[in-house]
Amino acid sequence: MSLPFDGINALRRRVSRHIPRPVKSWVRSLDQHAKISFASKKPAQHFNRILDDTARREYSGTINRLAEMAPEIVAKKIPRANIQQAFVFDTVVHFAGQFMTPRILCVGSFEDSAAASLRKAGFEFEEIDPVVNQLDLDKFSMLPTTKRETYDIVFSTSVMEHVEDDLKFLKQITELLGPGGVCVLTVDFKEGYRVGDPVIGGDYRFYTKQDLLEKVAGLAGCDLVDPPQWDCPDPDFELAGFKYTFATVVFRKHAVPAFAVAWDKMTGSEQARFYNENGFLLIPGALSRDEVTEAIQEIGKCGFRGTTEEIWGARFARALVTNPKLLSALGEIFGKDIRFFKAAYAETQREKDPQVTKVRKALHQDYGIGEKEGDPRNSAASWVNVAFYLTDLTATHAPLWVVPGSNRMYQFVPFSDFEFLADQAKMVLARAGDAVLFHCNTVHAASNNLSGETRHALFYSYRPAWAKPAGAVPEWPSDFVESFSSEYQKLFRNLNVGL
Repeated sequence: MSLPFDGINALRRRVSRHIPRPVKSWVRSLDQHAKISFASKKPAQHFNRILDDTARREYSGTINRLAEMAPEIVAKKIPRANIQQAFVFDTVVHFAGQFMTPRILCVGSFEDSAAASLRKAGFEFEEIDPVVNQLDLDKFSMLPTTKRETYDIVFSTSVMEHVEDDLKFLKQITELLGPGGVCVLTVDFKEGYRVGDPVIGGDYRFYTKQDLLEKVAGLAGCDLVDPPQWDCPDPDFELAGFKYTFATVVFRKHAVPAFAVAWDKMTGSEQARFYNENGFLLIPGALSRDEVTEAIQEIGKCGFRGTTEEIWGARFARALVTNPKLLSALGEIFGKDIRFFKAAYAETQREKDPQVTKVRKALHQDYGIGEKEGDPRNSAASWVNVAFYLTDLTATHAPLWVVPGSNRMYQFVPFSDFEFLADQAKMVLARAGDAVLFHCNTVHAASNNLSGETRHALFYSYRPAWAKPAGAVPEWPSDFVESFSSEYQKLFRNLNVGL
């Protein structure tokens, strides 16, 4: 397979699809054909879409920026085609922010204004191109120095329609992507196209909605980053007598769990051993699907605001305190004599600030943190936070990060900056209904929510009975304690008693 071409001349035909005009004429043509205002407008946060005149208006600011950063390349292109590079540039910048030090690969870099502008903006990446380094994707994949499953982002602008074996092309990209890595593509799109229909010289095909769906579905271990919006009844780009448009394809490789653990097969003693060694534990299916559904519905009705006192109007919130799978695990870890001392509801909405692209927030410990002045509930010598997740945790949907074994690193000082442990932090993924326990000394971090769905979670805190807090804490009201059956009331009594 050759990357996008049968030879150098074919490659030059691809990159020279342009109108040979000076830049001033290019700007005038762009305004006339697309009727675009160059006032910058924030692009819609949708990644699998059609790049039509609506997109040109949304990305007008980025198109203008590319013209400033890579003027010679942009001036060679058909003005209305520059929407592809604008989309690629913005999308790569967006996803690059989700990795601490992203490893990026460009497939087809010659005369690509997106690649040139990314480099000028300070992004480092490797590149593949027969003109630049005599490499196509097939040759690059076979090099002994090529490291598979290591790239965080692979991007390619208007290349795949020039590749004879495009399915092999896609599979080779997935082999290069690391867990959680993202592929960003643009392609020529023409709904109604059939194999054998005429195409532009140098191309092998146009793509259709069904074709793209089938090709992505055939990539094992990958999913589109959002639902595709590839309907285009009225294409608005024309070249060589063909009327078509451009589509984007952005998919993510599944993140491999950092911990190869069969959580659902652990015995009680194995749970305790894993928790003590790593400082956290996942309990799969602590809540049933029906319980998760009820919880989400009740949250909407009760108007939770986050504090312990706000959540007890919902029946399910009280039931979680005595969840049998949780109490069984806590019994193995702490023994049977434990206390429940606080709870909170946490809603993590989709991040609206376009400047916030990092997945992870700051690493920290929960010991002594987060309580108002004079409230020492987090000061017990040993306690555990239990997160009941009501929505899935994925790589972009506010996952939890932990530093395994940090619960046993007694040299750490509370309230310290723990970012020096960043390379040891591991992502913890979970399903709706799972519970995750983590010790108060475990260094961990929440995440920004870069998905389109609100994350719902409840956090319940327990400690062994002996671990008395450093100062007086409020006792549970007697009517609240007595609302539980007698076998559980010990969980709530004598919060100020202990060693």
